[in-house]
Amino acid sequence: MNIDYNKIWEDYEREIWLLDSYRFLKSYKLLEGENIGKLLGIGILAGKELLSLLERGYDCYGIELSEAYKVAEKRGIKCIKHDVSKGFPFNDEFFDVVWAEEVI
Repeated sequence: MNIDYNKIWEDYEREIWLLDSYRFLKSYKLLEGENIGKLLGIGILAGKELLSLLERGYDCYGIELSEAYKVAEKRGIKCIKHDVSKGFPFNDEFFDVVWAEEVI
């Protein structure tokens, strides 16, 4: 099933956060005790799941296929529109953390 996230990202983001925020918050605990650095989120829509990490001091980057990447940029995430099946547009070892929770 193909979903056009350009049209439904706001509803999807709201629903996922309401239903699964506990999962995001639990997974953030994996970063406790780690050095804060550059974090890449893959498939982040508008980046809502990265906002608490941004507030913690992470330098957040994102990759997104839909136009929601523009909202992520407005939220303070350095986000680009890109298809990761074509590779990554960053140098090796540029990031300290790669976050791909929703796309795996």
